[in-house]
Amino acid sequence: MNHNFKIYDQMQLRDILSKIHVTDSYKFLRESLGSQHSHNRQSRLVKCSQESSSNPDEDNSDQLTQEDSFTLDDWDRMYLLEQIERYVTLLELSHQSPVEKTRNRRGDLEMHLDKHICPNCYHLHLSALFLTMDYLYSPKVQAFLDALTKDERIHELKCMTNQEQGRLINSVAESVRRILKSPAYRKTVQRRHHNYLRQFYSAMGFVDDLFRQHSRILVVRFDLAFRYDLGEMVGLDESKRYFTAFIEAIRGSRKFRDRYGYLAKLEYGHDKGFHFHIFMFFDGSKRRADSHIAEEAGKIWMRITEGRGIYFNCNRKKVHYKYLGIGQIHRRDTEKLGHLASAIGYLVKLDQFLLYKTRTRLRTFMRSGITTKETVDA
Repeated sequence: MNHNFKIYDQMQLRDILSKIHVTDSYKFLRESLGSQHSHNRQSRLVKCSQESSSNPDEDNSDQLTQEDSFTLDDWDRMYLLEQIERYVTLLELSHQSPVEKTRNRRGDLEMHLDKHICPNCYHLHLSALFLTMDYLYSPKVQAFLDALTKDERIHELKCMTNQEQGRLINSVAESVRRILKSPAYRKTVQRRHHNYLRQFYSAMGFVDDLFRQHSRILVVRFDLAFRYDLGEMVGLDESKRYFTAFIEAIRGSRKFRDRYGYLAKLEYGHDKGFHFHIFMFFDGSKRRADSHIAEEAGKIWMRITEGRGIYFNCNRKKVHYKYLGIGQIHRRDTEKLGHLASAIGYLVKLDQFLLYKTRTRLRTFMRSGITTKETVDA
């Protein structure tokens, strides 16, 4: 992909891309939404993980005490997907089996988990069975799920002896490795990576054009979602209509004057439903109160959705960001420009974990046209 960037250097963007990993998307999501969704991401998952990895030789029947009612909320799901992604990556890089066979001093055969590959391997296999098939997962996660569900014995894992569990986990690992070497898997990875690069360079071309035309820009970052305590989920079509109405309201509001444009990403979470992550760009020589602008955007969203919506003001939490890429940014501030590019890179890659399945082609990444200086001043 050839791009004629002026403000951003091609080498800089390639370096940023090389440092963005799928599992980091979870950390970005946590940093972005941590204050809004205070639920501990490891609440049930870590507890179960500790139970399952503490002593695999003990009775496994009690390791998931609420199997019939066990559910994964968005935090649990993202953490689980992160662990699966790491596990499959390690399987791809090594030839070791996750469960090793050893002989004790009496000469009896024992099975031991390789802690370097997957310290909570047993729990990982059990928890993955609770992942819904309503999503299109990342290639590595999907490879694990395909290998896992291909073996019907996986549903009997809790009832197996320690040796049987070890053999089954190793069998799933080998199945995963075969999938990773298949032409179909490689084609899927290439297509997904191409889509990611296309979205990333489209977003960065937008930002590069902005800073090429304007020396100082105010970057406002906020998230729009729907209340998940109402008992009913807002559907895809309705979510898109709300967002369209929101953008129209922004365009007609004097409080959002001197606006150059926006980038937006549509996401889906099983508990939160559809929600939007938005970067909005303003004339930095005329606008200063970035947190106030985000608050006003949230109020408009609440009005548009008639109280069904919620929002999160990222600019209000700027002091908590280690790598700040929002607020006032000058085109010569290469450090902040780099942080902005990284934030957009993580944003675009959030759906590398999972996408909501729809019958139609769903456009998840959106960018506006760039408002000219003359139009802004009018």
